[in-house]
Amino acid sequence: MRIIVFFLVFLCSSQVLSAKVYSHIGAAYKAGHYEEALNGLLEIETTAPRQFDLMYNIGNTYYKLGELGEAMTYYYRAARLRPRDKNLRENMRISQDKVVDDVDNRLFIVELLKEGTHWVSINDVFSLFLVFFLLSVAGAFYQKGDSRGGSFKAIYSASVCMSIVFFSVTVFYYNAEFLGRSAVIIERKVAAKSGPSETLKTQFFVHEGVRIKVVKVVNGWAEIYLSNGFRAWVKEASYWDI
Repeated sequence: MRIIVFFLVFLCSSQVLSAKVYSHIGAAYKAGHYEEALNGLLEIETTAPRQFDLMYNIGNTYYKLGELGEAMTYYYRAARLRPRDKNLRENMRISQDKVVDDVDNRLFIVELLKEGTHWVSINDVFSLFLVFFLLSVAGAFYQKGDSRGGSFKAIYSASVCMSIVFFSVTVFYYNAEFLGRSAVIIERKVAAKSGPSETLKTQFFVHEGVRIKVVKVVNGWAEIYLSNGFRAWVKEASYWDI
């Protein structure tokens, strides 16, 4: 994991606090005093808006502390800001390999689209949709007064098809990222219950680092949905929102 180099970039680039504070956090991190470094970073988080470097380095520090769920939460937050960052993608891959549960959807197209969310943002996809949509609209008007057909009609048809494709992908991205609450399990092992009570049957266990959707919350319990279709209830304290 290429962590320290990028960590130093963060210390040099942010303008929120003094260089002395940056130096102290960086020195603690390099010395292996990760708790101290984390406390400094979390203090910055309370006074600064979400920014990629901060989310990324908090994730790195949690990883060094062995807190996989917390690390994945901050990596996902960073990915929303800069999904194609090479160092982030590598650290997420390494961290994901340590997640115990395999909850992937078995449909290839769903997994392909889900993997795509790690590389491009919803804004990128929506921009492509707009480009092809506008080309389709322009083509529709132009085609009315043009009798040549042939290659132009093929380009027009392709634009319409691509508009439909990218609109569908945009809807998928929106549902995956923003519809409902995306969260990550932070406890080592969580008993997923059949309802919002400790006394009810345990349906399965879910482990730290697993990404979930929160359907609803009732009296400190959350109904969750996994990407493989499983549903159950867990305590609200067992996960962090992305």
